[in-house]
Amino acid sequence: MDTDALRGLPCYVRLEDRPWKDDRTWTGVAFSMFRKFVTEKNIPECKKFIDSYVDKVIVYKDHLEVTFKVALYFEQENNLYSFKTSVKLASLFKTCKRAAGL
Repeated sequence: MDTDALRGLPCYVRLEDRPWKDDRTWTGVAFSMFRKFVTEKNIPECKKFIDSYVDKVIVYKDHLEVTFKVALYFEQENNLYSFKTSVKLASLFKTCKRAAGL
């Protein structure tokens, strides 16, 4: 697969072009974008974001895990990766209440 084929994927980033220092920051950037869509109640962008970047969500009793879809370009090799993050439900509910103005 050449780099042009990767450009059509939901998230394509050349390692040297990425605006964050490590891969954990990518989830922060993604959540920041999504938070903006939610607070603006921009449902079409929320759906587009989820379809484009979220691979799966697993809900546990006290937290949830989100796996994101992302493609990175390393030294002439094309690689597809998943990034997983975990969020405590109590923290998520608190953030949602704040965003809703409650």
